[in-house]
Amino acid sequence: MKTFLRRGLKITLILILFGGLTLIVGCVRNNGGVWYFKEAKLPAGWPEFTPVGQIQIKQYPAYREAIITTDQTDASPNAMFRPLFEHISKNDIAMTAPVDVTYTQTDGHPQMRSMSFLYDIPDRGPTGEAGAVQVRDVPPAEVISIGSRGGYNDSTLTRGLAKLHAWLAEHPAYEAAGPPRYLGYNSPFIPYFWKYSEVQIPIRKRK
Repeated sequence: MKTFLRRGLKITLILILFGGLTLIVGCVRNNGGVWYFKEAKLPAGWPEFTPVGQIQIKQYPAYREAIITTDQTDASPNAMFRPLFEHISKNDIAMTAPVDVTYTQTDGHPQMRSMSFLYDIPDRGPTGEAGAVQVRDVPPAEVISIGSRGGYNDSTLTRGLAKLHAWLAEHPAYEAAGPPRYLGYNSPFIPYFWKYSEVQIPIRKRK
């Protein structure tokens, strides 16, 4: 009887392990040469990912976003995330990736300014105020982007911004055209060493 139970336990553990590995493999995707965990679909027309450690000039299409700023809440990630999640849940809007967080410079340090959830298509639902959340259309934009792997924290953001500012200094034909943003493609459930993100600065050609 004990032998039978041990054998059954081993089979159960093997099945659980196999199921877990199958789930992991099923979620892993390659985008632009970057292997990542796909937990949500991307907005329509979203460009390929920037390889980790590389800097690219990228073109983004127009898209619709639900955004909350520090004018409506405090600057903690949880305080911003909650009303955005409630907004998409209430309106039956699918979660997409990435989550877009923008920053301003305060005393030389980046400070969170806003958080956005991006709609999958640009004409879904109405625009306008929805409680503390603002739904708005974002026009096409050109950015410089660096791909990053690791935890979503100030260190990753600061390292990425330093490299982007160095790039701008080496390419005087371009200038910053807006505040930097941090695009996070993974949830807290993904181990930090697998998380993928992009740090970006909107740019334009100098006149």
